[in-house]
Amino acid sequence: MLSHATRRPSLADASRTIPLAFSTSTILRTFFALIFGTIAFALLVGLMLMPVVFSLIGPPPLRREDLDAALAAAGGATAAEVQMAAPAAAAAPDDVSAPRKGGDAV
Repeated sequence: MLSHATRRPSLADASRTIPLAFSTSTILRTFFALIFGTIAFALLVGLMLMPVVFSLIGPPPLRREDLDAALAAAGGATAAEVQMAAPAAAAAPDDVSAPRKGGDAV
């Protein structure tokens, strides 16, 4: 079993701070505001700011012509042929009863 310092925080852990919002103590309400503000700021940065920054500094999007040229140079099919073959391969697995990577049976 993991010690308290190494386990992951969960939703139950976060919900234990909610009673602090209804406390009459100024210190506890201030602590709740600090925790809630930190979580809200982290969500804002992670869900709004970082995707925008990554899209601005990241690589340019792949164009179909570039992908076709790379596949043709490797002696493979075009991107349209690969895209048409992908759903058929995903819909028909080879052996449904085969064990998965972890070793457990399906």
